[in-house]
Amino acid sequence: MSSPQRPKSISRRALLGGLGAAALAAPFVLTSRSRRVEAQAAPRPRRLVILFTPHGAPAESFWPKSASDLTAAGGSDVSILAPLQRHAPMLSVLRGIDYVGSDNHYANKDVLTAKGPDSVDTVVARRLGVRPLRLGVVPDYASSFTVDGYLTLDGGRAVQANPDPAAALDALVGGLPNGGTSAPPTPTGPSPAELRRRALAVADGELEALRARVAGAPPEAKLVAHRKALAPLVAAPSGGGGSAPAMPLAGCTTRPTLPSVEKVRGKNVWAQESFADLMDAQIDVASFALRCGLTRVVTIQAGYVNHGVPFTWLGIGAGHHGVSHGARREHAQCQQWFAQKLAVLLDRLATPDPEDPGRTILDNSTVLWCTEIADGQAHTCQTVPMVLAGGGGGYLKPGRFVQLASVSHATVLTAIAESMGVTGATFGGPGALAEVKA
Repeated sequence: MSSPQRPKSISRRALLGGLGAAALAAPFVLTSRSRRVEAQAAPRPRRLVILFTPHGAPAESFWPKSASDLTAAGGSDVSILAPLQRHAPMLSVLRGIDYVGSDNHYANKDVLTAKGPDSVDTVVARRLGVRPLRLGVVPDYASSFTVDGYLTLDGGRAVQANPDPAAALDALVGGLPNGGTSAPPTPTGPSPAELRRRALAVADGELEALRARVAGAPPEAKLVAHRKALAPLVAAPSGGGGSAPAMPLAGCTTRPTLPSVEKVRGKNVWAQESFADLMDAQIDVASFALRCGLTRVVTIQAGYVNHGVPFTWLGIGAGHHGVSHGARREHAQCQQWFAQKLAVLLDRLATPDPEDPGRTILDNSTVLWCTEIADGQAHTCQTVPMVLAGGGGGYLKPGRFVQLASVSHATVLTAIAESMGVTGATFGGPGALAEVKA
């Protein structure tokens, strides 16, 4: 009676080299069993969107009257959240979140970092291997980049948002031919970068199946080590992990014509009187990039702290910063206008996800609406207005008014990172905010 053959020794270099070649051909050679493994292993195509608006909000106009109605204010005739009513089932309104150790308007640089060297968009983009898209709507003074405009950080260095929607769009679409349409074209399917990641996920599944077959035998430890070496490649579509990874390839094949962008093309993007038009244009650029797979991470910085943009289109002639220091009803109207713009952005994401049939992009997205201060008049950083939207790829449980008691916003940042599949990033806090999890 012959003894069973022992598995041959496999070197990590040979294995990973073979995986690299296999990944390129995988879409054409997957076996039926491998396709089943892929379906189980491939995560949902998640996206992160952050909208920052300055100067907090009057509490009486922001916080919901009850958990059953997220968009009716409890103490004012102006409900800031009212424009978001149609998206209420996809919202989590968070009350009781504090910027611990931060003070006054200059908490802006702590909002996405919790005083760490990297903002959450940087952490997520770096782990996923994508380049974050950072858009600004008059994001600082025209003449210089100052602490008033600091929001996103990379390695402790503040990064200025791109204030020019036309330049941002041109950089995204490169040399694509004109599509002759006012709407972003529908992606034809997963990008090559996404297919590569899926193929690596297949290989990871096969390794786990092999490990289970040899459990307890000497080869098991080596297979575990192989899977550990493969893990970063499975997580990052481009295989990158540095501070400036390559942009994933897009699913769209034509250049869109976005009227809102063309309206501001060639104009002074630092002009305060163009603020409303620039806001519309940047929302269109963001939604186009997300729908076409040009990035997974977008931040829109609408204004800067201490900015004096007058909301003349609302009939408010005083600057936004000055209004926040006492004209409470007018301030609420300004913040309600920002909520209207967020609702438009959510509308654009509440469309079928071309990479995940049966779900919407919003189902697979984590959207954060944040600000640097609780109440502009009081200059406090406790119980700051904060809203999460989207399903986070199944991670989030929206449709709630979450009332907490002095919880560090580091827990929210950690939850956001986890919703994007990024673990181990705690932002100096105790872990992810359990109350937002599904």
